[in-house]
Amino acid sequence: MVEGSPWVIAIVLNKYLLYLAIAASAGSVFMLAQVQAKPLRRFSWHYGLYGSALGLVLAVVDFFLQVGLFAEAGWAGLLDSSYILMIWDSPLGGQLMLRVLGLLLLILVIGWSGWRQHVLRWQGSVAVLALALLCFSCLQAGHTVEQTSWVHWALSLHFLIGLWWVGCLWPLALSCQALEPVRLQQLMQGFGVIASWLVPILLMAGLGLAYTLTGTLEHLFTSTHGQLLLAKMILVGGLLGSAAYHKLKLVPQLTEPHRPQILQRSIYRELGLGLAVLLLTAVLSSMVGPATLMN
Repeated sequence: MVEGSPWVIAIVLNKYLLYLAIAASAGSVFMLAQVQAKPLRRFSWHYGLYGSALGLVLAVVDFFLQVGLFAEAGWAGLLDSSYILMIWDSPLGGQLMLRVLGLLLLILVIGWSGWRQHVLRWQGSVAVLALALLCFSCLQAGHTVEQTSWVHWALSLHFLIGLWWVGCLWPLALSCQALEPVRLQQLMQGFGVIASWLVPILLMAGLGLAYTLTGTLEHLFTSTHGQLLLAKMILVGGLLGSAAYHKLKLVPQLTEPHRPQILQRSIYRELGLGLAVLLLTAVLSSMVGPATLMN
């Protein structure tokens, strides 16, 4: 794989969009399990359904981009049957199958919720399983495929929680306009309770992965992977600071005048940080190998 080649850039951009699609599905599942207000439920339903459907398309596109990368024959290489079979028989074929299965399950669960106008209950567990399949699929190929099992589990948890967090931000920002202050406060407190359990797992998994994949403190500053990882850690620190500011100051004051609007603007800023984190993640997982593999 030639870093910076058109194929690699296309793979990174496609992967970034795939991450956003999965994040939208995860955020939709949370909102459909928490909110009964019709306008917000309608948005959350479309948010997740379109995200899952787009994810299906992007998963297939990613597979054929990998075919084109290996064929090295221009656009014609995308449909080279010999390379299609070769890639299908590789871990990338299994990755595509897991992605398609996970996204189809999400479409069924989210579509059922919109059709029946029901709050997700046990169906939410199916959606979580589907999201877990999608995150596990990312381990079937890439820089960490040769790592030990605990790295795979840590990466899956880190990835799943991160996508859920970022995916919730847009509908949560919109809820600042769609919900009454008291109901909005309840929703934000519910999100905060879940996040208080998941964020420590996110941090522990992330730090463990950073230590394992970077190797030494020197690599964190001298290798390309380490520098990008350091930038990602700084952005995640910004996300944590923003979340703490919301939980400790803005959410308790939501019943006061203009506080929902202030919270909405702050959530949009947090969303910007989250989008940057996902872009760096796409680059790190596609273009830049860990420092421990570069020795």
